[in-house]
Amino acid sequence: MGDKMPGFLHFLQTLSNWRLDSEDDFVHPPSTPIITVIPAVDEPIKIGINDEKKPESAKIRKGGRKMPDMTWLLTSFQSIKLKIGLKGAAGSAGELQNMLSADPSHRLSNGDDKPADGLCHISQSPFRILKAAESGNLEVFQRLYYADPTRLVIRDSRGRTSIHQAASRNRVNILQFIVDQGGDLNIQDNSGNTPLHVAVEHESLDAVDFLLDKGVKTDILNEKNQAAIHLVTELNKVAVLEVMGRHKQRIDIQQGGEHGRSALHIAAIYDHEECARVLISEFGASPKIPCNNGYYPIHEAAKNASSKTLEVFLQWGESKGCSRQEMISFYDSEGNVPLHSAVHGGDIKAVELCIKSGAKISIQQQDLSTPVHLACAQGATEIVKLMFKMQPEEKMACLSFCDVQKMTPLHCAAMFDHPEIVEYLVNEGADINAMDKERRSPMLLAALRGGWRTVHMLIRLGADINIRDVNKRNVLHLVVMNGGRLEKFASEVSETKSKESLLQLLNEKDITGCSPLHYASREGHIRSLENLIRLGACINLKNNNNESPLHFAAR
Repeated sequence: MGDKMPGFLHFLQTLSNWRLDSEDDFVHPPSTPIITVIPAVDEPIKIGINDEKKPESAKIRKGGRKMPDMTWLLTSFQSIKLKIGLKGAAGSAGELQNMLSADPSHRLSNGDDKPADGLCHISQSPFRILKAAESGNLEVFQRLYYADPTRLVIRDSRGRTSIHQAASRNRVNILQFIVDQGGDLNIQDNSGNTPLHVAVEHESLDAVDFLLDKGVKTDILNEKNQAAIHLVTELNKVAVLEVMGRHKQRIDIQQGGEHGRSALHIAAIYDHEECARVLISEFGASPKIPCNNGYYPIHEAAKNASSKTLEVFLQWGESKGCSRQEMISFYDSEGNVPLHSAVHGGDIKAVELCIKSGAKISIQQQDLSTPVHLACAQGATEIVKLMFKMQPEEKMACLSFCDVQKMTPLHCAAMFDHPEIVEYLVNEGADINAMDKERRSPMLLAALRGGWRTVHMLIRLGADINIRDVNKRNVLHLVVMNGGRLEKFASEVSETKSKESLLQLLNEKDITGCSPLHYASREGHIRSLENLIRLGACINLKNNNNESPLHFAAR
């Protein structure tokens, strides 16, 4: 091999003396001083027979590829030389050094020099200690540390040190060495995560046990306001949680994170029932402590459709002498019991569990609305049917109960345009003409909110179309004011009621003396104007200000 080296050195000498016309003909290596890996050259760079007429820049490219940078070539040569074990005889080494001395930018590092052009070997990389920590190579880690103890706080792009890397890969031997050197086991990365956070995230059980045994702080919050106990619960790392349970005296199990939520709140939100069991049985977490928003874990479970975790809480209550009915009757800061929260969550299993546990479907929250009100407003037909099926004795009371606005469940269904529930409630005995605080029937409320499907359904079901609200407006006033399709409305009324009933609506005045035609004129609803006039509306009616629809149109 040594006999062939001079020829290869001669080749490199030739390359070093070769000058290209433009700086753009070089491909510069990355500037990040980490490690150079020599890629395989998949095809040679050739100059074809017909390339003589091409410009110089085209001759040194093939298929868009560029000549490698000179420093890269020379660095690669040194790596190859070290690989094959050449010792650098006097002649060869001298020739190579002389060849490089002419251009300082091409000088190779001998291990002590600074990296040239931002390029260095793994042995020179300041990040090598992170790799050593990650791999668990204690011998290399110790050598790097003793060479420069400040390397212990070198950070990668995420702000993670060798302590974080060792914790993430369960390298207890590295962690022990760091402790012996007085390293900071509570150091945080760019996201505020400590080595304990990282060990939890990567499920490094030995590292978690080691860190807790060494007394790391367990209450440090990262940028998401999570302590390690919150993170382990959110990630559902049951095995890690059990390890942490051995050090429960070091952990504040009721510590609040985001919005003051404890780990038990988080288990309830994500329905991590095994975590909830461990938190209660091993750590002594209490489901009776609310977060900053006044919600108990049982409300979070019900609201987020976490039926499995809800069952865990109810079982805990029974074990503590607190009946299921008592547990299911806890009020949050808004006056909701878990059944209200379960209906909000829309989980029929959670609703069923609450009712089986003793929750009453007629129970009212602070605004006097029942779970039936909430389900009707959401259009949750199956939940409404389930509630009436499980507690038929409560059905009639629920149908007539009013909230603070004097609205019944039928009003709620009509207001949000749920015709299927409207029909079901009426068939079950709901008062179709019940009036709220502003004397609005379900049909008037539906027209006010643009719920045209419900308006037509209520007309077909026999609702009184002559009811007027506190402003003396009838359903036709509201249909015109809110852009309803007058043709379909008129057809529905004529078929279900009579043409006389429709004619009576046409010219009725509200509290300001305005007829539906006044409002159609004021709002510029041309199509409604045409239909009202065609149906027989009077164009000369005056309001309280002695104005006709023509005055409105002229403005």
